[in-house]
This record gives sequence, C-alpha cells and structure tokens, in this order.
Amino acid sequence: MDIIAERRMFAKTIMDSDAFLDMPLSTQCLYFHLSMRADDDGFINNPKKIQRMIGCADDDLKLLIMKKFIIPFESGIVVIKHWKIHNYIRNDRYKPTIYQEEVQKLDIKENGTYTFKKNIPLILDTDGIPNGYQMETQVRLGKVSIGKDNNIPLKKESKIFTIDDKEYLLAKYLSKQISERLSKPLREEKDLQKWSTDFEKMVRLDKLDINEIKEVLMFSQKNKFWQNNILSASKFRKQYLTLLSQMLSDDKKGGEDSGKYGNRIQFNVPKVEREDTIESYEDLGLI
Repeated sequence: MDIIAERRMFAKTIMDSDAFLDMPLSTQCLYFHLSMRADDDGFINNPKKIQRMIGCADDDLKLLIMKKFIIPFESGIVVIKHWKIHNYIRNDRYKPTIYQEEVQKLDIKENGTYTFKKNIPLILDTDGIPNGYQMETQVRLGKVSIGKDNNIPLKKESKIFTIDDKEYLLAKYLSKQISERLSKPLREEKDLQKWSTDFEKMVRLDKLDINEIKEVLMFSQKNKFWQNNILSASKFRKQYLTLLSQMLSDDKKGGEDSGKYGNRIQFNVPKVEREDTIESYEDLGLI
C-alpha cells in the first residue's frame, strides 16, 4: 500500500517576503491551496479546478505565474517553484510524482528552487503572462548571471490592476460609458489593464490627484462634444488639461454640466479635499 505524505510545510523565508505579501490575499490563498494539494514533488494537475473551487479569479493564477511562485507547463500542470524549500519528506513516506515528462524539463538550483532547463521554452500568452495552456509565443529561458560583467537590465514586472484599484475602476467606467453609448462590447481585460496603467501614470508621473482625474473623466463622458473624442485612457491623458479647463469654465458660466463637478471638489488646493477611498467611487456605477 502506498503511503502518501499528507502534511505540508511553508518556509517563512518565502511567505514573509515582500514579493509574496504584496500580492492580494486571494492570490496568497490560492497559493496555499495549491501547495496543500500538490503531490510529493510539488506538482498539481488541476490548478484551474482548485482556483474555481475556492472562488479565486483567473488573475490570481496568472499573478502566481508572473511572480514565479508556480511554474506552468504546456500540459496544464503546474509545479510549486519553492517546493523543496518548503518541504522535506521522509524517504519512507515519499511517493515520486507521476508527471515524469514535466520533471525532465526541470533543473533544481543550489537553493532548492525549480527552474526550466536551458533548452526548454516557457509558454507565454499574447499579454506576456505565462499560462502553460496554449502555445502562442515562445521565449527561451536561460540562466542569466547578474553581476558587474552583465549589463542586461532587469525588466520591471507589470502591475496587475484589480477592482480594489481606483485606476481600474476608472478604466471600467470609461469602457462602460463607451460601450453603452456606441452599443459596442465592453473592452477586454488586457485593454482595461492598459487603460489602468495610463491612469496610474497620470498620478505617478503627471502628479495629478486621482479624485480630480475621476471628476474630469466623468465630465468628458457627459459632455456631448468630448464623449465622442475621448475613447481611450491615453487620449484622455493627452487632453486632460484642456478638459479640466473647460470643465471649470463651464461650471463658472453655468453651462450644460454646471454644478455637477466643481461643487463636489475644490480645485484651488494641491490635493482634493475628499476622502480617498474606494467607497467614494460609488458614483461611477461600478461598485
């Protein structure tokens, strides 16, 4: 009779890392469930079933892959990258994985983490997020030595925006307004992510207030002229100062949108005097 180890352990060096703790709680939860259901070598053959069973979103699984906490295979199987750091299973209880084809594609680094062998391609989808399910674009993985003789810059990982981010709420609002006005389908998730990034740049690079951005965006979608011209976040960012100026001017003149925006926030201070919470975004009609 086969004896399968039932207990699973987690290394604090991994669980207490900023990379892990910076992820949403739902993503962390999915990682724990995947780890608890992995075989004795850290392989899971039904990650999407587990994801659906515990109510996590597709983005949670994608984020674990992007952050390199799990490694995907074309077969749909995934493996916990830090499995051998987390777990040491006694020989009399250890049962080798049945997924030997996937095992042959992996090396184990000196620190105990799994990594693809040099000649094994990682499967990427069109959004640049590894998915392990469909072969669309391939890039070869190799061990890159990072040191003084290596001038290859490290690529910064893209942020994945969720409904908890105000930038994402603004992107969804813009998508909804355009869809309802033009009778077109809502934008796909990859477009919402791009638009969210544009709104984030407005805050981070243009030094604008997120609540002021929201007010101007709402103005652009209610103004009969601008609603037909602002059809993307990038166009909104380009025209922002013009939109802000017209919004304030219309409010002073008592135009068609008078009183809808200027009386709700104060523009004569560097930061909008309004509680900066997700709940204050209820007037977008999304939450």
